Amino acid sequence: PEAPKAIHLENLERPNMTFAILRAAAASVGTASAMAASGAFLRWEGTMTAQVSKGLSKISMTCTMPCLLFASAIGCRGVVAGEECTRLRDMLEWPLL
Repeated sequence: PEAPKAIHLENLERPNMTFAILRAAAASVGTASAMAASGAFLRWEGTMTAQVSKGLSKISMTCTMPCLLFASAIGCRGVVAGEECTRLRDMLEWPLL
């Protein structure tokens, strides 16, 4: 019987997509780990008090999370891809009051 052929990445279907997914997952895990390590260090150093933590949480919930929501709704890569982004007002069928 013939020996099994070695599996090469060139023979796999869509190897670029697999690496893109792995790269995106690693970037997300790396970002979360860096943020957690920064918070742990600041807490250990004494800079991150309970009051500072509450303030950062309030900023996150009232400013950055809504910005992320609207950025995700538009789905434009903007300057990175060299394309012009659609205005959110043009995407909605009713004006925001």
